[in-house]
Amino acid sequence: MRTAPVLRILAVCFCLAKAVEAQQDSAESTWVADGPVYAITASSAVTYIGGDFTRVGSYTGRGVPILLTDGKAAAVYPMVNGEILAAASDGAGGWYIGGSFTRVGGLGRNYAARILVTGTVDTSWNPNANGTVRALVMGSGKVFAGGDFTVIGGASRSRLAALDSASGAAAAGWDPGPNNVVRALTLAGSTLYAGGDFTVVYGLNRSKLAAIDVTAGVPAPSWNPGGTLGVNGPVYALTVLGSSVAAGGDFTTVDGSARGYSLTVDSGGVLTAWDPQLNGAVRSMAFAGGRVFVGGDFTSVNGGIARSHLAALDGITAVDAFWSPDPNGTTVSALAVQGSTVLVGGDFTFLGNATRNSVAGVDIVISSATAWNPNANGSVKALASNGAVVYAGGSFSNINGMDAHLNIAAVDSGNGKVLAWGPDADLPVRALALGPGGLYIGGDFSTVGGQGRNYVAAIDTMTGNPA
Repeated sequence: MRTAPVLRILAVCFCLAKAVEAQQDSAESTWVADGPVYAITASSAVTYIGGDFTRVGSYTGRGVPILLTDGKAAAVYPMVNGEILAAASDGAGGWYIGGSFTRVGGLGRNYAARILVTGTVDTSWNPNANGTVRALVMGSGKVFAGGDFTVIGGASRSRLAALDSASGAAAAGWDPGPNNVVRALTLAGSTLYAGGDFTVVYGLNRSKLAAIDVTAGVPAPSWNPGGTLGVNGPVYALTVLGSSVAAGGDFTTVDGSARGYSLTVDSGGVLTAWDPQLNGAVRSMAFAGGRVFVGGDFTSVNGGIARSHLAALDGITAVDAFWSPDPNGTTVSALAVQGSTVLVGGDFTFLGNATRNSVAGVDIVISSATAWNPNANGSVKALASNGAVVYAGGSFSNINGMDAHLNIAAVDSGNGKVLAWGPDADLPVRALALGPGGLYIGGDFSTVGGQGRNYVAAIDTMTGNPA
């Protein structure tokens, strides 16, 4: 006799499931769960959620400034409603960010935005790109942006642009026009280095790598390491090593010469002998203390030395140093160095002999995880430090951890804070309704709050105990 009513409730909640998932993925959400949410109901102060999850936490958005002292999120910052792929310090305590988002702090911002030191969105800086921004670097009074776009800063700019650091307007006359995606940028003095999928820049043959004058926007005439045969795969990462530049990506040859996923080129555009012989793609790079830190999909360096997704290479000989944090997962997507700490972002859950979720600090000498542990619940793809705070961006939705709640939980309707209330159900909860007897739930469970309850139960909203 009870089966039909329960099934009707479950059917209604199933229809709501997609709407629930969409709510969790917006910048205006206040909470997030680590699995599907099938039902939501609320009183004036408390929101109850049911589903197939084990943890619930406050929604932080896809980008968060994190204190370098303790790994905690900054007190004030704007939430971002889409994936962040690039971040760069603005030199004034804030950041420029890029990605695939459309709103920052409740304001419309297509693919690029500036976050001020106050934790608010810069209302003046709005390049309004028409496609994903994948790389950012600041210098010479400009913000250089690379990605998939064809319009940015109020002008037609194919995949690479110089933007005014105050207004976001595109610099007049600066238009290299690469013919395909730009994925990486770095600056060395008056030269901007670009990497990506392109083969032509400013009408000249430039296969996956180019050196561009920051004032004129034209490629350096003799800097063309790809040569006639080109680089045979995309470049994802760049970093400057004194008078040369290192590049990493998913390539195995450069102008016919074997180079396994990484290379260095001197200021004249000549490929050097540096060859760490990685066995998989490089997706991030940073240079400090004479060493090149590389992250990516690889599992070995120097022709067979085991290094899981993260390694330190001598900047001259490329011989791997004794530094091996060995993150698990599939890749390391972001790297930055702050003092004696290497900041690492990716999709791992363990590195440096410690549990660390997607973002961590690693001692630059001994390769052990530091105490810095922001604990993200999804992939971190961008890191930028201003000396006291590091901006982390990616596809995550929570920083600083989530509370254990099995298939049912309660959150503050105003701020998204997870409440201690929670009876735990052993299997998914698929229906919720508030009534005079408390909170009524339906689902697949056989126990609630440690007591036998088959498929349907009533729970006291104050104590969390089953009726």
